[in-house]
Amino acid sequence: MAFNEIKRVNTCGICEEITEESLISNHKCLEGYKRYFTDGNRYFYPVCDNGLIMRRSAMDNGVESIVLDEPSSHPEKNTGEHGAVEEPSSVNNSSDSTELEELLIEEVSKWEALYNYNLPLIQRNRTITGEAWKAVSEALQGRLNPKEAAKKWKILRDTYYRKLAEEKLPSGSGRPTTKRKWKHFDQLDFLRDVSLRKKTTSNLSNDEENEENIPPIPKKNRSSTLSSESTESSVAINKIADAITTMNAISEPIKLPALPPLVKQDEVDGLFLIMGTQIRKLPEKERNNLIFEMMSFFREKISRLSHLL
Repeated sequence: MAFNEIKRVNTCGICEEITEESLISNHKCLEGYKRYFTDGNRYFYPVCDNGLIMRRSAMDNGVESIVLDEPSSHPEKNTGEHGAVEEPSSVNNSSDSTELEELLIEEVSKWEALYNYNLPLIQRNRTITGEAWKAVSEALQGRLNPKEAAKKWKILRDTYYRKLAEEKLPSGSGRPTTKRKWKHFDQLDFLRDVSLRKKTTSNLSNDEENEENIPPIPKKNRSSTLSSESTESSVAINKIADAITTMNAISEPIKLPALPPLVKQDEVDGLFLIMGTQIRKLPEKERNNLIFEMMSFFREKISRLSHLL
């Protein structure tokens, strides 16, 4: 395949949608912004008029939120309607990113709990998946921490399923124009096996239940109702039996985490609740600028009153 046929793609740092490099300036998250910033991982972010970038970040309470941040100092480069503040990029950076993604896919494929949602919950709970992501991060020699690895894997997995769905579309006007195969499509083909296994298992289970639980011939006017009730009862009984068997196999009782105490709201919570309701009514651009101004104001005031804290 000729080199000029390769299309570079980037990921939006706000909505995480994968976008071809040539289409970045038309992306929905950049509407109303004159410039955008692209980092070394090929994530792009809108740039405000004051030079700060908008990005998604995890807060201390584990909730992700949109924050304003300063980009690294790099020379600006104009690209038509949007100016792009970009980090230096090269073919080597693209190759390194592709290599890292291939290594990530290879390592994830070794941990079925990270991709096979057909497994029972006891085999893919948070403890198990957390340890698995730590192992993946170590195998990548720390190039991605566990959270970054999980985030990048989600993007790769979702892209594969989207490409797989496009492959199954019937021919006609609704089918997208045929393009070259996505670079990771073949390596991620084990996800297709998981999907097929789920459908096959479901079909086999239904066939066995129907063979073992053939209902007697009902009255003519109630045939469909009795057949449906018999099948539903059989499925429910089997699920209860499986649950009991699973619980008996556990050597120690499951200890549920204690719920945190309820936090009593005070006048500060009430103030921010009222302010938040009004701020959400503003257009996106004005809303973000107001949030930045408020953050700057609070930072300055708190700095002056730090001796009281």
